[in-house]
Amino acid sequence: MVIFRVIACAMLISIISGCQISGPGKVQKVTIEKDPSAFQVVEVTSPVSTLSLTVRHMVSNDDVFVECYVPGFQFTDNTTSNTSKEGHLKISVDHQKPYSVYKAAFIIKNLEKGTHDIAVTLVDSQGKTIEGLNKQFIVTIP
Repeated sequence: MVIFRVIACAMLISIISGCQISGPGKVQKVTIEKDPSAFQVVEVTSPVSTLSLTVRHMVSNDDVFVECYVPGFQFTDNTTSNTSKEGHLKISVDHQKPYSVYKAAFIIKNLEKGTHDIAVTLVDSQGKTIEGLNKQFIVTIP
């Protein structure tokens, strides 16, 4: 129970200091004023790696707040490292070309009304997908 509280606090802090994405390369700091218990949580683990990926998301108006928790993993845009413990996320909305995100928390902005398929994939510092550490989820914008 204590571990859950620590994780919840860490996630809340990262959400509050998260990043907002309105297109590739456009990142701004934002503050979220929603109740964190409204997030939907999904955890996946890799059968080939010691890493696990927890993805939380919440819809607010036409935005989707996404937070990823990967213990022991460092988010970086450094491509000179040769370890699977460093890297970034590839995000795809509605099966479009994925874009890179170098932070654990981000916002997908201004989605059109309707249902959207969002894919989150963890990749290493060389851009190679870390097997088993991806998650797809569907959101509905009212």
